[in-house]
Amino acid sequence: MCSAHLARFSDVFCEKGVFTAAESERVLTAGAEHGESIIAAQQSVGRRLHVQQALGRRIDTAKHVNDEFWAAFMPAIREVAAAEGKPDFFMFGEVFTTDPILMSRYPTSLGFSSVLDFIFNNVVRDYAGGSDATLLAQGFDEDDWYTDADSSASMLVKFLGNHDEGRLGYFLTQAAGNADDAELVRRMGLAYELMFTTRGVPLVYYGDEQGFTGTGGDQLARQSMFPSSTPEYLDDINIGTGVTPGEDNFDPSHPLYMLVGQLQALRQEHPTLATGAQLTRTALGGTFAFSRIDRDQRVEYIIATNNRSTASPVTVATATPDATFSPIYGEAGSETSGSAGVLSVTVPALSTVVLMADRPVPVPADPVSITIDRPRVGIEIPTFIYRMEVELSDDRFAEVTFSVSIDGGHPQVLGVDDAPPYRLYWRNGAVPDGANVELTVAVADGSGIVVAETSTVTMGPRG
Repeated sequence: MCSAHLARFSDVFCEKGVFTAAESERVLTAGAEHGESIIAAQQSVGRRLHVQQALGRRIDTAKHVNDEFWAAFMPAIREVAAAEGKPDFFMFGEVFTTDPILMSRYPTSLGFSSVLDFIFNNVVRDYAGGSDATLLAQGFDEDDWYTDADSSASMLVKFLGNHDEGRLGYFLTQAAGNADDAELVRRMGLAYELMFTTRGVPLVYYGDEQGFTGTGGDQLARQSMFPSSTPEYLDDINIGTGVTPGEDNFDPSHPLYMLVGQLQALRQEHPTLATGAQLTRTALGGTFAFSRIDRDQRVEYIIATNNRSTASPVTVATATPDATFSPIYGEAGSETSGSAGVLSVTVPALSTVVLMADRPVPVPADPVSITIDRPRVGIEIPTFIYRMEVELSDDRFAEVTFSVSIDGGHPQVLGVDDAPPYRLYWRNGAVPDGANVELTVAVADGSGIVVAETSTVTMGPRG
């Protein structure tokens, strides 16, 4: 259940309001036994959404239900939700894996709005515990698997520990060894600072804002907020206060509670942190730095985080030369990017800083050149999932749109990538062998001039 005092954090999903696949299937079966059609049964399930005033649903154990079920279930629920005035009803599934190919099937092929981001959970948890920042970069490098015509990694639901695997606080106490309470508070803070400044939708597991730890996964991670009488919970020591789940844990002065509120306010005041393009700038040792840039406002934010116990100087490329970047979060001074657009900043120990440019990213004066690396003209597409890849002639901030025309038909947009490397994984199982395909790649860079390039290929036998 979502902690009631987190309800004010408006765009944060809270565990655990569950509309399970097993529950759905039971209802559908019962409906069919009473003579209702499958679709009618699905729609009767959907009417609960209006009663509950829900804006979205977490769907449990999604990968353990057959694809044919989702093909019928998802459109029926969306039909009812739309009729109830919720055309953007958000359904995200639990697909318990860190395989991006499997996870991405659900939003790109099976009608889900999104899935829980297990990759984010793993790499951010490990980074907060002290691992190398390259793991973060590698995790975000998988984002292109989720790009299609109506979704992207920006819709992934990020979490940090849960009721199955165990709590973030538990993992950090294991990883950080002899760390004192102050260090554990900061390491939890690092994880949540990344949650609220990176792409995707934040989900806070209840009790994290009170420093709950637990001693493992499953039942060992399901403490109550009110005073517990469960023996297994009574010797847990909460991070940040030193109290246990045997006491009341609705403390609005808890440092992690206040941090989550501060981060949510930052995200609301600067929506680019929620919706802007994300570009990795550096990942070295304990330092990870990235840009967020809104496509319309074109104002760049630099976020840099440091998981080491000493301050870390970092130098990063930006898209905004001759700009003053001023801090809006964390302890840092104002810094200038210079004519080459290079920015230097020192990140304090176990901290995150967010800096905002004082001017927009400049509009390029010259048109960009495009090279389609994959697919090359004339080849046969050999696989049901094919990686398309494009290079631009420089590192300007741009959006790349991929579209295809099949046998001379109307172009279909496959997706838009707003950060290099510019890639898209095309799931092409519906296209017959031997079909002629014209790929068009269009680049928009804010100049008002859209540059396009094409590549003509054939669908080969794909087994």
